[in-house]
Amino acid sequence: MQDYKVTQLNIGGDDAKDSDADPATGCVAETTLGVGHRVDLTLDMGLVSPPNKLGDYVWQDDNKNGVQDDGEPGVPNVPVKLSTGQTTTTGPDGKYSFDDLPDGKYTVCFGPMPDAVKDFVFTTPNAGGDDARDSDADPDKGCTPEVELGVGKRENLTLDAGIHPPANGVGDYVWIDADKNGLQDEGEKPVEGVTAVLKDAQGKELGTKKTSPDGKYYFTDGLPDGTYQVCFDIKNMPAAVADYVVTKPNAGDDAKDSDVDPATGCTLTTTVGVGKRRDYTLDLGLYAPPNKIGDLVWSDTNRNGVQDPGEPGVPGVPVKLVDKDGKPVGEPVKTDKNGKYEFPNIPDGTYKVCFEMTALPGDFAGYLATKPNAGDDAKDSDVDPAGGCTPPVTVGVGKRENLTLDLGLVSPTNRVGDFVWYDNNSNGVQDADEPGVPDLPVFLQDGAGKPVAQSKTDKDGKYLFTDLADGEYRACFNADPLTGLVAGRQLTKPHVGDDAKDSDADPATGCTHVTKLGKDKRVDLTLDAGLLPKPAAPPLASTGAAVWAWLSSGLALLLAGAFITLMARRRRS
Repeated sequence: MQDYKVTQLNIGGDDAKDSDADPATGCVAETTLGVGHRVDLTLDMGLVSPPNKLGDYVWQDDNKNGVQDDGEPGVPNVPVKLSTGQTTTTGPDGKYSFDDLPDGKYTVCFGPMPDAVKDFVFTTPNAGGDDARDSDADPDKGCTPEVELGVGKRENLTLDAGIHPPANGVGDYVWIDADKNGLQDEGEKPVEGVTAVLKDAQGKELGTKKTSPDGKYYFTDGLPDGTYQVCFDIKNMPAAVADYVVTKPNAGDDAKDSDVDPATGCTLTTTVGVGKRRDYTLDLGLYAPPNKIGDLVWSDTNRNGVQDPGEPGVPGVPVKLVDKDGKPVGEPVKTDKNGKYEFPNIPDGTYKVCFEMTALPGDFAGYLATKPNAGDDAKDSDVDPAGGCTPPVTVGVGKRENLTLDLGLVSPTNRVGDFVWYDNNSNGVQDADEPGVPDLPVFLQDGAGKPVAQSKTDKDGKYLFTDLADGEYRACFNADPLTGLVAGRQLTKPHVGDDAKDSDADPATGCTHVTKLGKDKRVDLTLDAGLLPKPAAPPLASTGAAVWAWLSSGLALLLAGAFITLMARRRRS
C-alpha cells in the first residue's frame, strides 16, 4: 500500500467512523484526555489508492504496417468498452480514456465501428516493438489483452487500436457453359489461361491476370476504393478454347451467370469501397460453336467404292452416333430422300457413325457396305463392312464439322457350295469320322441346265462358287449319267434328314436340286454330295460268266441288226 493516500477527513458526521487524519500531514487534530474524558478511540485514518487510468488512441493505419505513422489520422466516435462495463467513445482526435478506476484487471474492446469506417478491420497487433505506437486489439475480437492497474502502475495509456479498410477485390471465374444456358451448372469445367484486363472508370488499363487452373482470377493487390471494369481478351483465347464464343450475359443469379458483353468482352462497371469491398461476381461463360457430323448413303452400282455421277442416294437408312466408348449420343436419324444425314449441335469429342445394316430399307435390304477408303475422302465410303461403323473422328477446336462420313451400298454377293465326302457307312449323312473328297470336279449350272462355272473340291472336300448374280443354280458333280458313278463310286442316297449334313445330289444325274438366290436368300452352303464305298471285285469265275453273258448279248444284238437290215432290203426290192 505504499502509494496509497489519506482519505478525506471528517466525512459523514460520525466521528467514530470517519477519518480524522489531515491528508496533507497525516496527523489528527489534538484531543484532550482527563477527568471526564479518559479515552478517545475515534482517531481514525482512512487510506485510499491513487486514481487509476486507462486509455489512448484509435487511428487509421493507412499503410497497414501496424504502427502509428505521421499523417495517419485518429478515428472519432468509435465505441470503447471496459470489461467492467464502463463505456466511452473516441474523441475527434481518436483519443479515449477511463479515469478514476479502482485497482483491478481490465480489458478494452473497440467497436462496432461508426458508419464512416463500418467495414474497416483491425491492423496487425504488436508490430514494431514500441508499445506506445503499435496496435493492441486482437484482429478477430477487437479487444486488447488484459492489463492490471494498482500499486506500482496506476495508468496504462498504450491501449491503442489501428484500423484500416479491408482489401478491395474484383474478379471471379471463367467456365465452359456446356448447355449454353448462361449459368454455372454442376459439372461444367473451368477454363485456365484466359487473360483478364482491369480498367478504371475512364478505361485506363490497370493490370492483367490470367485465370488459374480452377478458372479463377482476382485483382486485389492495393486496389483502392473506386469504379472498375474487367475486359477479357476474347480474340486470343487459350488453344483449348481458341474458337469458343461468349455465352449470353445476365441470365439470372449474379453469382452464377455470365457478366460479359459478347460483342466487347467486357463486364459492366462495378464500384468497390465502404459497404462493398469485393465484387467477385464478374464471370465469363464460354461455349463451343456448334459441331456437325454427317454426309451421304448412296448405291455404289459399279462397286468401285466412290460416289460416281448417276449413283443415287439411299433414303431411310437408320444412322446413329456413338462416342469413343460406343455409347449412343442423342437420337438416331434416318437419311433423307437424297440419302443425306446429319448430326448437328454435338459437343466437342470423338465419335463414330454407325449404320443399321440389318435394317436397310426396301430394295436395299441385305445390301452390304462397299469397300472403304477407295480414294477422295469426300466421295469414298468410310464404313467398315464388318462392323457397319466409320473410324473415330474428332470435332472441336480447329475442326467444327466433318461431312465426309459416307456409306456406299452394294448388293450382296450370292454364294453356293459346301462339301463332298466319303459316306463310308452309306447312311446318307456326314458323320464325324467320314473324310472329305479332294480334287473332285464340280460344275455349276443355272436353273435351265446351262453351264455357269467350274471348280473342284479343296483338300478337305469343300467347294464354293461366289459373286453370283441373283438367279437359280444347281451343283453337278463329275458323274456318269448312265451309271451314276463319281470317281468310280456311286452317289449316296439324297435328302435323308438335316439339309446341312445330308447329300443333295441325285445319283441318276449327279446334280443337286435347284436353289434360288436373291434378296431373300443370298447364300446356300448345303449342296453336298456323299460317295458310297466302292463295290468289292467279283470272283474270277463269276467275272468270266459275266464276260460271256456280255459277249452273248452283244452277238445277239449283231444278229438282230443283220436280220433287220436284210428285211429292209427285201422290202425295197
